[in-house]
Amino acid sequence: MSRDRSKSKKDRNDETRDKKDNLVTSKITFSFANFLGKDSKGIGQTWEEWGEKDPERLVKLLNKLKYLGGLNSTQAKEEKSLTVYGAFPKDSNFTCPAELKEKSNWGVIRNLGLGWKLRVPGYYDGQGIFHIVFLDDEHQFWPSEK
Repeated sequence: MSRDRSKSKKDRNDETRDKKDNLVTSKITFSFANFLGKDSKGIGQTWEEWGEKDPERLVKLLNKLKYLGGLNSTQAKEEKSLTVYGAFPKDSNFTCPAELKEKSNWGVIRNLGLGWKLRVPGYYDGQGIFHIVFLDDEHQFWPSEK
């Protein structure tokens, strides 16, 4: 079967540009398909542990996800609610799950309104989906001096 070559290079470039434009303007969605909460060393927290420490955490997180769902990734990054670092951080206290090592856009949801340390690490797939993997209440995913 031969390939349809009726589209010009310009038409194909326009289609690619349109897809990229749609990603820039599309709203962020979230996935829990790869959610672990804790890594293989026990770093991180479960939903239950977050709720036991402070029941407001889960409510604040859900409100943050609802809010971010109204933004595109550019807007979320500009307001510093979403930070995408790139490869899994080498200095992280977390261990990258073996099945996710190839992911290249690791980052965190931050500014949950519960103190500066709380983070929700995961990876952004470039298709508008942020995959939540861990819960981090001690800023251990990408530790910094403060």
